Amino acid sequence: MIIHIILIIFTIIIIEVLILIELVDRLKNLKKNIIKIPIILISKKKSDAWKETSIKKYSFKLLINSLVILISIFFILLGIFMINFIKDDFFNYIIGFKGFLEIAFIALIYLFVRKKIQ
Repeated sequence: MIIHIILIIFTIIIIEVLILIELVDRLKNLKKNIIKIPIILISKKKSDAWKETSIKKYSFKLLINSLVILISIFFILLGIFMINFIKDDFFNYIIGFKGFLEIAFIALIYLFVRKKIQ
């Protein structure tokens, strides 16, 4: 029973953090910037100086978005391992089929309720 309460709290915290850092928007921007860089490099109409400044700008955006995503993944994993330190079978539970279904169910219900409240 305690593992379910911990899982509910952990799932809600993770969802709120992912919403706070705008993960979906960052992933979309990452994809958009990855697509733009080769287009800029291939372009014959643009000057080399413009290409250089544009590539620097898009590369910096790629770096920042990638770092934010990696840092958020790191903190999620850190949270999982900290909880696993307290509750020994937490990691085994969440990587199992039952835990995965419970996380998905909790997340869907929470996002539905959150959407209705706002």
